[in-house]
Amino acid sequence: MPTSSQTQNSKYLVLAQQLRDQIARKVFRPGDRLPTFVEMRRQHGVTITTVERAYALLEKENLVVREQGRGTFVKAHEERPLRNVIGISGLLLPLHPYSMQLMNGFQQVANEADVELLLLNENNKIQWEKVDGVINCDTGFVKHEGWRQLPPGMPCVTTLVEARDFVSVIGNEYQGAYDLVQHLFALGHRRIASLYDPYLSVRLDGYHAAMRDAGIEVEANWGRNIACRMSPDLQYTSASYSVMRRWLAEDWRETGCTALVVQNDDTALGAIRAFHEAGWKIPDDVSIAGFDGTEFGRYFQPQITSVEVPLCEIGATAMEQLLRQVKGEAVQPSTIVLPTRVLKGGTTGRPSSVVI
Repeated sequence: MPTSSQTQNSKYLVLAQQLRDQIARKVFRPGDRLPTFVEMRRQHGVTITTVERAYALLEKENLVVREQGRGTFVKAHEERPLRNVIGISGLLLPLHPYSMQLMNGFQQVANEADVELLLLNENNKIQWEKVDGVINCDTGFVKHEGWRQLPPGMPCVTTLVEARDFVSVIGNEYQGAYDLVQHLFALGHRRIASLYDPYLSVRLDGYHAAMRDAGIEVEANWGRNIACRMSPDLQYTSASYSVMRRWLAEDWRETGCTALVVQNDDTALGAIRAFHEAGWKIPDDVSIAGFDGTEFGRYFQPQITSVEVPLCEIGATAMEQLLRQVKGEAVQPSTIVLPTRVLKGGTTGRPSSVVI
């Protein structure tokens, strides 16, 4: 059983870690005063001694500076010489059109600013002293607390996912999914199924909202989860092909659905292959709509109906926002949402079973 002194030790370490995290996430920014001893005691129920030990530890780590009679302040680190290197983390390394469109946006602005891009691999030791700022492309950044890996004060912008404590640049994927379902409604579809990765839920939320607003109750057997079939060797195209084959063999026909909206264009390709092998014609027997609007889907025949996410513009905007921070501008956390649009292709059409 821990002694009272051991408990006090653990309390000051826990408090110090909480403050480190808040400094890293810029809840407390350089120059901000930390709460007084009395405020900390009231907020956390700890003794003044515990607060003193936590602040002393942070001062030793060069994170804060204490000024007699004024308080404890987050240290404004000395400006380091810029190396003109921007780190890109979480970007898919395979040369996929999705990744390349983002990279094109980063590169356009980086070239104009004469800065170099460095792909950061979390599996290797990152030499942070070589990097001026980071653009994160990992959709698990918030869920898995990826910000903890960043040195305090490191400029950071996130793309594709909204992170409350950072500047985030995203596409309006919720509205995109909503508009995609509206497109299918306009063609005459009412029973619309979904093939989705529920972890990336914003697109699925847009689908459900459009169905709900149209007064259509989505039945339980109208949706399938492709994430359950994903692995390092089994990605969206192969996973959706596998899930769709099983769905067709089990109860797809019983759903009565005339259209299918899916997670992304890769998922659409897998589903299309499964339908073709089962003897279904697209879009005569079933309409299929993807998401992302990558060149991969545009050059597929027939062209995949999809939602275009402005990936190149997202990349360029993210780089512009990051360079502002690197130059020392005080940039407040915010979310920049760029519009999406429906690209009408040959994989959607009027349902043969419905007369408009």
